[in-house]
Amino acid sequence: MINTSDSQFQLWRAAFAVAYADGKLADAERNFLSQWIAKQNFTDDQKKTLAKELMQPAPLDSIIPLITEPRARGHLVYITRLLCHADGVVVPEEKDILKKLNDHAMAKADLAKAMRDAAAIEQEIEAANPSPIKQWWDALLHKL
Repeated sequence: MINTSDSQFQLWRAAFAVAYADGKLADAERNFLSQWIAKQNFTDDQKKTLAKELMQPAPLDSIIPLITEPRARGHLVYITRLLCHADGVVVPEEKDILKKLNDHAMAKADLAKAMRDAAAIEQEIEAANPSPIKQWWDALLHKL
């Protein structure tokens, strides 16, 4: 199994900080984090840091810049949204964090590159598995 990248590790540190946004860690939030964390392959040092920060998280604003991979930034927004709803109550502090993280993820997004990547993936899939509808359409156009 591949170790968790630094950017992915930082997203989990940020998730801990988000969980404490309202000043406490609810059981639902703790369970949510535990289930997701168990699926990761952290190094021993990363595990030590997370164990410490589960009790006293680092400030979110100091962690956000360390999340450099676009995929990790998007994953953080997704995880944060789930985490904020885990206890059934989204407090104003959590709403503010969601907006901040979403703005950060979108500010760094290269939408043109994302569209090019999506088009390239679509072409690869189509080349490997041409759809019957497209084949029919191409045949029809060829006859015209």
